[in-house]
Amino acid sequence: MPEYENNGIIFRNKKKTDPKHADYTGEALVGGVWYFMDSWIKEGKPKQDGTVRKFMVFRFSRKGRQESMFEHRNRQQEDHAEAH
Repeated sequence: MPEYENNGIIFRNKKKTDPKHADYTGEALVGGVWYFMDSWIKEGKPKQDGTVRKFMVFRFSRKGRQESMFEHRNRQQEDHAEAH
């Protein structure tokens, strides 16, 4: 699991059973919110010399409805202010 803000980690998808399934899966922490990450390896169009470049495509989906780190801090500050 990533330990720092705006970082993520992906692993080869060993559970892939369909060509449409992601080649890699993982998670990322972005803007205080956790996301699932899916990634596919794609191939570009052949160049004139016949070479083909590979690249990765990513999809991020929010992990359920969770409070962002910023929302959590604001709520804590509001709770603290109300208590005093």
